[in-house]
Amino acid sequence: MKRTHIIDGKEITIDWERDCEIENHGSGCVYWGLSGLGSDGNEYIATGVYQYGELEEIQDIELS
Repeated sequence: MKRTHIIDGKEITIDWERDCEIENHGSGCVYWGLSGLGSDGNEYIATGVYQYGELEEIQDIELS
C-alpha cells in the first residue's frame, strides 16, 4: 500500500508491506510491523495500525 510521507523535509512515497503482527487487541485493532521501499531508493520500517483490516495510521518511520 503506497503512502506519501514528509521525512526530513522531503516528500517520499513508500510502498508498505506487512511483515509481522506485533499486537492484536481483539477489538479489530491490530499493530503490524511494516517495511517498504521509498521513492528515494531507501528501505524503511514502521508500525502500522490497522482497524478492521484497513490501514489507519503509520507510526515511527525509520530507515531500515
